[in-house]
This record gives sequence, C-alpha cells and structure tokens, in this order.
Amino acid sequence: MRNKRKQTNKVDKSVNQKIHCKKRCLERFGFEPNRHTFREWVEAIQNGKAKPIYKQSQRVTIFDYNHYGHKMRLVYDNKRKVVCTTLTQDMDPRQEVVEQDWLDFL
Repeated sequence: MRNKRKQTNKVDKSVNQKIHCKKRCLERFGFEPNRHTFREWVEAIQNGKAKPIYKQSQRVTIFDYNHYGHKMRLVYDNKRKVVCTTLTQDMDPRQEVVEQDWLDFL
C-alpha cells in the first residue's frame, strides 16, 4: 500500500502576507487591494517605478510608491515576490525596537 500524504489546511507564508497587507491597507488608507493591485505594485517595484528607501534585510526592502494619490510605503519580500504590508509616509522603517525592562512592571 502506498503512503498517502496527509493533507493539511495550512496556508503558506505568501498568502498570509497578502492577508496582512489587505488588513493594514484598509486600516491605514481606507481601501482593500485586490489581486490586480498587488500585481501592479510588484510590477512597479520590479520595473523600478517605486523608489527604494531602505533595505531591512536580505529578504525585505521598503519602497516609496504613489498609488492613485495615496503616498505609501510598500514592504516587499524579495524571496516570495509579494508585498508584505503597507506603511504610511510618517512611519519610519528604520525605527529601532526598544527592549523594555520587565522588572519595572513588577
């Protein structure tokens, strides 16, 4: 008998990144991007129409982009070729994470 591969209902990371991006775009800009919008953003990044402003890691780069009057920052995953999330212009991608001393809360 053959071993059947167990099917799971897990969603891969690129799909989760798109879901996250849709939520943040709706929250920050008031519209929910569809598949055509995602394709437009990726093509703009790959064709040099979006301005790179910061390389966060080997995998993630942040771009400035003007989407029909909405000035936004697109966080792009180079490995998966997908926009992870959108940021407003006033959100600084270089912002350092400040570690809190948990003993202060006790």
